[in-house]
Amino acid sequence: MLTRHCYEMLQRIDGIEVGPEPELSVLLFRYLPENGDADAFNKRLVDAIQEDGRIFLSSTHLDETTYLRLIVLCFRTHLEEAELMLAVIHETIEKCRKEEKGG
Repeated sequence: MLTRHCYEMLQRIDGIEVGPEPELSVLLFRYLPENGDADAFNKRLVDAIQEDGRIFLSSTHLDETTYLRLIVLCFRTHLEEAELMLAVIHETIEKCRKEEKGG
């Protein structure tokens, strides 16, 4: 349920492209910047999220395209943690966008 919640909420963030609807606990998504290389942006995004340290997401490549992976496995993960994941993703996208624009 938490993965599906994140799937639905990520679709509300401008520029996010989600992968197929999750069946279990794995969700794929990526950010599509208005300009520039989407794969490079998503690599910077996952690195920045990991550097932040509040949540951990990994990345993967499908057909030479970079995606971020959100996986909800721990039974101690609740809606509060899912909302934190979404907030960190959104904040970090904005941070990376500003850095890309030189601001």
